[in-house]
Amino acid sequence: MKEQEDLGAKLGDFYRTYKSADSSKNLSLKTEIEALSQRYEILEPIGEGGLKSVWAARDLKTGRDLALAYPKEKNDESVEMLLHEARVTAALNHPNIIPVYDIECEADVFFTMKKLGGGNLYDLLKRKDFRNDSWFLLQVFSRVCDALAFSHSKGVIHLDVKPDNIQVDDYGTVLLIDWGLAASFSTEEGRHVRSIADQDDLICGTIGYISPEQVNCQEGIVDERSDIYALGGLLHYILTGEIALDSQLSAPFERVKKGELNLFVKGLELPEGLRAITKKAMELDAGKR
Repeated sequence: MKEQEDLGAKLGDFYRTYKSADSSKNLSLKTEIEALSQRYEILEPIGEGGLKSVWAARDLKTGRDLALAYPKEKNDESVEMLLHEARVTAALNHPNIIPVYDIECEADVFFTMKKLGGGNLYDLLKRKDFRNDSWFLLQVFSRVCDALAFSHSKGVIHLDVKPDNIQVDDYGTVLLIDWGLAASFSTEEGRHVRSIADQDDLICGTIGYISPEQVNCQEGIVDERSDIYALGGLLHYILTGEIALDSQLSAPFERVKKGELNLFVKGLELPEGLRAITKKAMELDAGKR
């Protein structure tokens, strides 16, 4: 009985000591965080796009490594475009859409997001081992479809789906990134699109993936079917390794508007069902997609 009482006393002392040490640790961490003069430590540049430059950074409050995006230009239009991308992406909480963590507009303008690992689909498809894994590539395609189905359900279209904007990390996680051209749409308003990128009737997109209605720059016809067209271009590239329309050909945008594509020109043996899906997705008439 005496031994049991001694053991109980020792356990009680250990618990009180542990709790005291734990409280001290929490207090010191709280003090450390409160003493921070800045939240983010900028480390090194890791990439850039047409509108933004991206840096590796560390959130000193959470200890998390992340990516930080600045506008490449400091003019009002570039800042608005960056904030537009950040707000749109942050609102799309989906496993296959890159997460945005925070937006800063005080001393400087930037947003933070998940730091990407692995590589984009365009670069990965150059590797023979990756290129020959057709089952995995179709799984990647399926995850991109999932991401777009979700964004469309929220009234958002991407408008720049292409292999460069699909990230596959070392664990096989697929993320649709770069929502800078994204726009909102509403079927209740006759499929009217409101997008910063549509100002001044600019043609924004990539040959082989950009839809005829995007090239036409006609208000009121760009909607989720434009993303479906891009998915057709993506599937074609996955299946054949070739872009659906060579940008080096003369007047490529005019060819897009007329539906003059180069589909399955290699004559590869491919499942007829996948051919049919590709062709239907890339119909000139959006109503047939």
